[in-house]
Amino acid sequence: MRKTRTYRPSLEVLEGRINPAMFFPTTEAELKADVVTANGNDEADVIDLAGQTITLTSEQFGLSGLFVDLDNGNPASTLTIQNGTISRSMELGTPRFRVVRTDGPLNLSNVTIQNGFVEDIGGGVVAFGADAILNITDSTISNNIAVEGEGGGDGGGVAVAFSASGTITNSTISGNSAEDDGGGVFFRVASTAEIYNSTISNNFAGTTTGGGVFTDSTGTVISSTIIANNTSGTAPDLFDATTGAIIVTDSLIETADGHTVNDGVNGNIVGQDPNTGPLQNNGGSTETHALL
Repeated sequence: MRKTRTYRPSLEVLEGRINPAMFFPTTEAELKADVVTANGNDEADVIDLAGQTITLTSEQFGLSGLFVDLDNGNPASTLTIQNGTISRSMELGTPRFRVVRTDGPLNLSNVTIQNGFVEDIGGGVVAFGADAILNITDSTISNNIAVEGEGGGDGGGVAVAFSASGTITNSTISGNSAEDDGGGVFFRVASTAEIYNSTISNNFAGTTTGGGVFTDSTGTVISSTIIANNTSGTAPDLFDATTGAIIVTDSLIETADGHTVNDGVNGNIVGQDPNTGPLQNNGGSTETHALL
């Protein structure tokens, strides 16, 4: 079996920073081993998937295919996973688990996270606790499921919970399902809850609220984002449990239920279908919804 290729530049200080360790896994076992190594490092680490799809067949820890635990108090200790796809196996008999959980600083860049199925919150990705800082950039979170079990079945695609911080930028959240709230994105008492330049579409939240986005986090920011074509019992696109303590600008929210965002105010469009195409390859590195 091919061993993980680890590239560690000389640890020279550059403007107070240390060059990160680079990992290039090619198998599930190598990827999990690299995450374990990163968890033990007091430095910045990068796992580069190099365009591959790595399929997870079992959980690493805590109902999670990958478990990132960098909560050592050192702000320089971060993990970036980039440039590929991580998928839970769809083979018959595969246990239920989410794809990624982070309790520390994690950057997901130019990746697809798909096919998670967890009996808890966060079917695709969950950031949990005050040490968790999740940044999702240029990525797609798709076809993940959260149902009730050890925890509530909230956040089919992404869950940011209990003082964690989460920022989603230039990304697509699509085709995810939650038995309870937040089919696409679920912000629960998050210290940072921000979405920029993203599309949240075709997600589903049972008979409850927020098929696209559910937030109860004061100060939630949504900017230049499309939230449309989602479904739930009430408030199919955006449910604001803060009743107005969120900031939404230059965004399109297809339905008016569940929030106080007004059409024509702060550059927002409310009540219009954006007319997007299906989730597919539109020329980028991850699948997106193109405007038709």
